[in-house]
Amino acid sequence: MPPENQVNKDFLKKVFMDEKKLLKKKAVDYISVPHWDELAVNKLWPQMQSDVAFNIYFQDEYSDAKGPYREYFFNILNTTYLDYLAQIMSHASK
Repeated sequence: MPPENQVNKDFLKKVFMDEKKLLKKKAVDYISVPHWDELAVNKLWPQMQSDVAFNIYFQDEYSDAKGPYREYFFNILNTTYLDYLAQIMSHASK
């Protein structure tokens, strides 16, 4: 579940109407991502917003320009696209 400050009533309404989804904790593939510029959420979030399978776990809008909470973003990315995140991290480390 996203951190408490990242959940609003509109998102929860959409979860109950089955428009958005949440994962059970045991279904999440947790990962620790290095704090590198190439792996900044504000750089990756705009690319991922159009992906329906990924975006279903996120609110439609965020109050700040940064996007979703970093840890939640990467845990969902790792759960939905394990190979993609591995490629991004590999490329960023070079």
